[in-house]
Amino acid sequence: MWALCDNCLKPTRLAYFGFSTDRSAPRQLSPRAGESGRRWGKKGGCPVQVERRNLSGHLAACELRSQECPKGCGYTVFNSEDMQHNCIAELRSELVMLRVEMVYRMEKAAREMSSRLDSHRQHMVQKESLLQNEVVELKRQVFQMMSSVQSLIGAERLLHQELEQEKQELMELKKSLQDCRSTTADGNEKLTSLHSLTRLESVEKKTQGGDSHLKKVLHSSST
Repeated sequence: MWALCDNCLKPTRLAYFGFSTDRSAPRQLSPRAGESGRRWGKKGGCPVQVERRNLSGHLAACELRSQECPKGCGYTVFNSEDMQHNCIAELRSELVMLRVEMVYRMEKAAREMSSRLDSHRQHMVQKESLLQNEVVELKRQVFQMMSSVQSLIGAERLLHQELEQEKQELMELKKSLQDCRSTTADGNEKLTSLHSLTRLESVEKKTQGGDSHLKKVLHSSST
């Protein structure tokens, strides 16, 4: 019959624990009965076979038994390493590993942030270039509109002057017609009336031409 060591999980015969082999083993010690030669636990476990009365002493002195460092550093050590264990060295090596890991994470985060900033900067540069092009185009359109407005103002002034001049001519024609009516000579009256009508027709033609020119200018400016 076989039992298992609590430290190394090595199968151990019950004869070493003081039990008779002709009796059935207890429930907790016989789940692997009859499997002699089978190894349990980690490979290369504790090969020591002890008697039942010496088991507690073996468990306390087993070199493969792991335990927490009694000095308080929290490092897991074996009994064989207790004399060589250096808490400061272990903590220093652990601190170095933590520092290396922290530096790696910080460098990784810095690279990611730099990549994001570069992409954002490129996007902003492209957007700024587009906005500058739009501003230049708007300035050009405003300049064209100002030029068109100035040309329209000049054309309006010219037309106003022409209309004033034609108005004066019409007033003069009206006055001349009134003077013609007051004359007594028939021949002189007919000649003066014919001359006045000719001037009136020329003034009307000029007026019609000025109106058509004004319409063309307004149409071109609106388009």
